[in-house]
Amino acid sequence: MLFGVGGMPTWAPDGQALAFVYRQEATTYLIAADMRGWGLTQEGYSSSDTMGRPHWYAGRLSPDLEASLVERTVSDTAGAASQLYTELLMSADTDVYDIVYLPNVNGSDRAERLSDRVNDSFNALRERVLQETQWDYLAILGDSWRPMDHTPRPGQGRISWHVCGRAVDINQGFLRKGDIELVREDVGGVTYWRVFIRARIQDGSLGEPLRVAPWDIDARSKGGLAAAQGGELKPIPAGYYVDFTTLAADYGWERRNALSNWRSSYYDIEWWHFQKTEGMSWYACMTELYSEEEVIASYGTLPWWTKRPESEIQGLP
Repeated sequence: MLFGVGGMPTWAPDGQALAFVYRQEATTYLIAADMRGWGLTQEGYSSSDTMGRPHWYAGRLSPDLEASLVERTVSDTAGAASQLYTELLMSADTDVYDIVYLPNVNGSDRAERLSDRVNDSFNALRERVLQETQWDYLAILGDSWRPMDHTPRPGQGRISWHVCGRAVDINQGFLRKGDIELVREDVGGVTYWRVFIRARIQDGSLGEPLRVAPWDIDARSKGGLAAAQGGELKPIPAGYYVDFTTLAADYGWERRNALSNWRSSYYDIEWWHFQKTEGMSWYACMTELYSEEEVIASYGTLPWWTKRPESEIQGLP
């Protein structure tokens, strides 16, 4: 889980973990992070009350509290084991997988494609979004699979999770129409976007009101401070919204961080980009679809980070 900038950090006695307090809106969270795998942060406790500096305790928990924590852990594990989808493969007897078409996307059964390794999770996510919003939001995509010889967007390279069939770009037109809102989230100096879809039925039966002011990307056209900051906050709109970013994460689809030049380059904002890496490196993803010789022939000598897991290179351009 990604959290914002916290406060009141306290080291564990062995120096291998850090506890800190993070506050968002009216809720305070106690967060614990293992320094041997910094991306692994866990919410330990949350409360509407303000928390002070945390302290580490080496004593034994009370029997009642220990039993409660065990029960919660078992419940969470059971929930994680309950799959939201099944990834069916066209052929289970190969190390190289196919690119398969997505049904009825962009008005056709043969318009957009993804790797056979992730297409079923996308289809399941699409159905879930339809249920939550009563709007087939993912029936229109901006992009999905790209060939190795594709022409990249201005200022960007050809190394992309789209090429190995594990990324989609959601339709940017929905933002211009006011059907979605973006909330800016800065994590450790890196900007991410949380996408909220406006529910089709606005009687309160779907979604929830927004509680955080969304970001107005178009405000950069005003010049001045808004241009320098890549936009500005706008008033919280009325109505009911569904958190698409959280739904996507339930099915393994991760949001892409904005690139370093996003304030001045629209193509680097990347709010529309979601990818399913499952902890692998981009190079490993490529060899699911192509031979090593094909990858080298197209890309030549690859940068070091293409063979590192995506979780280790978040924030790189």
